Amino acid sequence: MFISDGAIKNEKEDKLNRAGFAQKLGEQILDLGNYEESKVIGIYGDWGKGKTSILNIATSHIEEISKKLKKTKRPIIFRFNPWNFSEQEVLLLAFLQQLFSSVNQRLPALKKDFQKNINGLAKALGAFESVPVVGIPLAATGKAINLIVPEESLEDLRAKIDEFFRKLECKVVVIIDDVDRLTEKEIRQIFQLVKVNANFPNTIYLIAFDRNVVEKALSAEQEGVSGRDYLEKIIQVGFDVPTIEQSRINAFLFSNLSTITKVARNEPR
Repeated sequence: MFISDGAIKNEKEDKLNRAGFAQKLGEQILDLGNYEESKVIGIYGDWGKGKTSILNIATSHIEEISKKLKKTKRPIIFRFNPWNFSEQEVLLLAFLQQLFSSVNQRLPALKKDFQKNINGLAKALGAFESVPVVGIPLAATGKAINLIVPEESLEDLRAKIDEFFRKLECKVVVIIDDVDRLTEKEIRQIFQLVKVNANFPNTIYLIAFDRNVVEKALSAEQEGVSGRDYLEKIIQVGFDVPTIEQSRINAFLFSNLSTITKVARNEPR
């Protein structure tokens, strides 16, 4: 028998009593009211402490209890994997592409105006030098760049996009995991994205990371400002991964050890 150290996907797989915390987190996200700026929730823990499992359980729980809601009111949830991109412009456009795709899947009737404004924002923020526009595959020809020349100022574009998110009946939940595995430069880019470029109304960022690693990276962002202070200006609510009782860990290990022994002896489990 092989015991995987990978993250579990939902509360049914939880053997270490993390489901209660994760489910409560998911419920609190759904209970958040409308707001003018994005909310950023941090999940803190060392490597291997179960951050990804908690994210999985929380999102699974949100999806399950949201089935009772009208489709237009169910949260739009997507995972953004920042380690696939190394440059700020590529990172920003990739995020905007995935945001557009996720919203468009749920609300396709809004595609035209939303895509136009997102493309304009990408252009105004400089996210167009190396890759094509939102809504067009990354492998598309560079000729597509001409489609996103902004006709409006950055402020006007942001106002239109903010108004779009403000009027949504549902929340947009963005999951970003393993931030602490990025380089220090990439860590700073992610928090700039969250705090400045994609700070949209009714948007919730759920970000998991080792706090010590991220604070160290952010310390280099502004001279004289500690990484802890910088982080606290970005994260509105932070949670440490709950400590698992040693007795529960022992019980889980001994239970699996017993199963392995029976398999080795060809005994019924």
